[in-house]
Amino acid sequence: MQTNTNQKLSYFLIGGGIGVTLALLFAPKSGSEFREDISNAASNGLEKTRQTVNTLKENANSLYENAVDKAGNYADKANNYLETAKNKANEVYGAVANKAEEVSENVKSLPQSAQPNNSEKNDKVDKTNEPKQDAKVNQI
Repeated sequence: MQTNTNQKLSYFLIGGGIGVTLALLFAPKSGSEFREDISNAASNGLEKTRQTVNTLKENANSLYENAVDKAGNYADKANNYLETAKNKANEVYGAVANKAEEVSENVKSLPQSAQPNNSEKNDKVDKTNEPKQDAKVNQI
């Protein structure tokens, strides 16, 4: 919308400049007066063009500053979300570590009869190997 307004203003100024030039060309004046009028019209047109450029520059700077502010706000929000996520992850990690330690302590506090016995596992392995040896001896 801003570009459309600026474009219309530019067309208006150009049209005004052309109109002034044509009016001066067809006005009955002497050569020196005519040259002075053309010089004044060109100066006025130049001044209006400078004003338009300054207005456009101010608008562009304002839009740029707004964009920078918004980008900064979004970056701050993203950092806040990241910090919140890190804190939650650390809380969950701590809770899981505490639970694991608690379970480990509970297993250690079980009576000996409820805890697995490694020697029983070894006896089972030895017993499974023994029949195979006996079978070989019987075949010979």
